[in-house]
Amino acid sequence: MGHLYPRSKRIKLSLVLKTRNVYKMTDSVLEKIMYVSDRPYSSKELQIMRKKLFRTLRLGNTIIFHRDCQHMYYAKINGRKEREILETNTVSSHCSVCWKLNRTPKKLKQKARNLVDQYLGSGVDSYESLSILYNFYIWLYYEFNDTKHTSTV
Repeated sequence: MGHLYPRSKRIKLSLVLKTRNVYKMTDSVLEKIMYVSDRPYSSKELQIMRKKLFRTLRLGNTIIFHRDCQHMYYAKINGRKEREILETNTVSSHCSVCWKLNRTPKKLKQKARNLVDQYLGSGVDSYESLSILYNFYIWLYYEFNDTKHTSTV
């Protein structure tokens, strides 16, 4: 049903976040080309974009870290893992990133590993790091699941 990115040369993350469409993944976010921004963004703009991104993807404030594989990610709001951490103060031994890597098609597996490495390496808020964050969570929570993602912005 719609594309993940507009047809322009640059990925306008703010435009992607403003869409109200329900889409089913037809192309993988791993196959999309990531572009750099064409202008500098203020820290306030990046903060607003990050809040919209978290609201759109339904990400909570709970960070899950697995010591075995060194993967770290945000749990979904009211998700099973977030409830588990809030109730028992421990995380299950199953890493969602490892699970997703195992279920990613072979032709995209290396791109998925690269995306995970980029996500774990992106630190300070920048347009590029928000774009990586968006792609990572779309891949982690919405791709290859046969589920629909509804934007709430």
